[in-house]
Amino acid sequence: MRPETADAVSDVLRGLLEPGGFAEAQALDQPAAGKTGNNEGLSVWFVGYTPQVVAAAMIAGANDQGTPTLLDGTIVGGVPIYGASGSAYAAPIWGAAMSAIDDDLDYQDFVFPGTVPGVGAEFPTVPADSRSDPSAGPDPGGVDAPGPTGGDR
Repeated sequence: MRPETADAVSDVLRGLLEPGGFAEAQALDQPAAGKTGNNEGLSVWFVGYTPQVVAAAMIAGANDQGTPTLLDGTIVGGVPIYGASGSAYAAPIWGAAMSAIDDDLDYQDFVFPGTVPGVGAEFPTVPADSRSDPSAGPDPGGVDAPGPTGGDR
């Protein structure tokens, strides 16, 4: 992965821990980014990172034989889980672990992905000259723009 692409991914994922993000309650005293996930009710997870360190937390259901089971109804920390999500159950575990070391980490921000067109812009735009010609191919930043000739993400 090109460094500017990784910077763009971090720029998006840091939104999860910023005001309005699903895991904003786990925000640290420095920039952090993260991603929640689940495995169709069998497990939930949260992977978060700062520019210096990465950590993950996961809760998974299993019976006495170690076979995966649904989390619904599972007792975790004395409380039954229903409707488990990575942000509600795994992110607080990550937040507690990271808060314990947060003050020991030097403040460092992520690199702003200034070389990727449209990233960081509130309403990204695509130069008409490069997108109106289908033969122009992907934009020079390596991220196809939405629209008739770009990606659909």
